[in-house]
Amino acid sequence: MTIGNHSSEHPTPIGLPEPNALLRDTEWADPDLFTAIGEAQWVPATLRALLDPDPAAQSQALDDLEPVSHQNSIYPATVPVAQYMAAILADPRTATDCMFGRRREQTDRRAPLRSELIIWLGNRIWDAEDSPHDDPDVAAVLAMRPALFTAIAPFLHDDDATIRLAALATAILLVEDHRLAHHRAEIAERVGIELDGGTITEPDIQSARDTSYALAVAARRVTQR
Repeated sequence: MTIGNHSSEHPTPIGLPEPNALLRDTEWADPDLFTAIGEAQWVPATLRALLDPDPAAQSQALDDLEPVSHQNSIYPATVPVAQYMAAILADPRTATDCMFGRRREQTDRRAPLRSELIIWLGNRIWDAEDSPHDDPDVAAVLAMRPALFTAIAPFLHDDDATIRLAALATAILLVEDHRLAHHRAEIAERVGIELDGGTITEPDIQSARDTSYALAVAARRVTQR
């Protein structure tokens, strides 16, 4: 199973739906599948725009998805959006450099869309961990952690430091899951490499809440398991 029109070189990660099938088969008009602004019928077109040939359209699409995670909350529509983002990470179109600036009132900066998608996924895990775990939508996000790890793992060794550190910061959150405990030593080693190399000072890095902080505490967190 492949992502979009890609060849088998970029298969959909295990545990995630094929992106086009997700867009086609999800009942976006279901009133129970809502966002912070209500119905989610607008979401599929916005997700498709993440792979638009125009980098400006890609960054705008990510901005436009804010109602899916408004005020760090998990909504029913958060789950399929997260699945889609994770499933397209290997798509070459997510490696496009885009200009970001409006989200989180940050200053304008250029970064690969792929790193921003990984950051978005990490932030949703953080949000879910801070939310009541008996909420079915929160539980669904947390249940995705092994599949999300499979999706981001290839980027832990990416040549682009922005992508690599986004993947590492998100992996730190994911390996809190007991199902991923066997990856903790690996992640701790990667953290040590990045800390020793000083790459956490890279100014273009925007992480799951704070890459520098996440990496600074990661060695203790993942090695005390």
